[in-house]
Amino acid sequence: MVPMDGNHPGGDLAINRSDYRHTPAVWVGRPGGNAVLEAYEGRISLTAPDFYLANLEHRHHIDFVQDHGNYIHMITAWGNTARVTMHDVNFSRFHGHPVNADLGNSSVIMFTDQGSPRNHVAIVNNTLSGDNGIFTSTYQLHHSVIENNRAVNARFVTADPSTWAIFWIKRFNEFISVRGNEFRDGNEWGSPGNLSAALGMDAARNIEFAYNTVHTPYDFADGRHGAIKLFTNSSQASYTWTPETPVWLYRNSLRHRFNFEGNNLVNMPDANVVTERNVLAPRAWPSHRILLNIDNLDGDTYFDASMRLTGPARTAYLGRYGAEIAVPLGDLIFANGFD
Repeated sequence: MVPMDGNHPGGDLAINRSDYRHTPAVWVGRPGGNAVLEAYEGRISLTAPDFYLANLEHRHHIDFVQDHGNYIHMITAWGNTARVTMHDVNFSRFHGHPVNADLGNSSVIMFTDQGSPRNHVAIVNNTLSGDNGIFTSTYQLHHSVIENNRAVNARFVTADPSTWAIFWIKRFNEFISVRGNEFRDGNEWGSPGNLSAALGMDAARNIEFAYNTVHTPYDFADGRHGAIKLFTNSSQASYTWTPETPVWLYRNSLRHRFNFEGNNLVNMPDANVVTERNVLAPRAWPSHRILLNIDNLDGDTYFDASMRLTGPARTAYLGRYGAEIAVPLGDLIFANGFD
């Protein structure tokens, strides 16, 4: 176990190019081990071009108290951090218990809006469990992937409505794929419902949401808007979209609602947000000139308790609609002499 305690010298892991000998940019747990990074008031601050975190557990100390009136992040990636890879990490307690800092853009990892766009960020196969806020607050990501992450027995609580999505793709992001993430098993969405959605996007372009399975309770009166929330009600007059910068939602399985707030985006071309072969239950896809809805399913009971297609819907639609792949890789049977 590596304790990070900001009250003591060296408690913060300031990872920069000139100090790799003392604070390495690669943190990897041994296979079969039980490596833990535990933060009391310490945190990881990245100003190095590369960072790699894998195969361990990262959590805030159970007695963590945020008391300096600023945003809190487990990891902050500053403007000159180009490549970040994070896989097979269990983030088991963010903001401590029972304290929740509730300070603006607080998140497990924050990609700041400073510097030039970052390329090649990979957030893959990680788990959120226990008490948590939001996972990512992202600016300036290009050519990056957020894939196969999941929330299992997590309790999501935020009190600040500006932190409204667990994976939050914000301004100045392009060419990002958010694929195969799962929010369905034993999760609790705290009250008040300022955390609007599991996946959210504001002013961004060339973004793909595909093959995600998301069960998010819906309570509009309490501020909770559904599984996916796109854009806000602000006009974003200084941001431009073209027919070559679409947003695409393909083959997602969603419960209970898809929330679109891009009504004021007068500078976005018609049909610039494409939704195709998604399954949404039990509500319906919205209609708007910006939305191009192609062959989606909605308005019926399509899923079982595990968010899998069930009954006649499974027979008719498995492998063509929603997030499920029809045949798991290990069950493939090859003909014509191939095995």
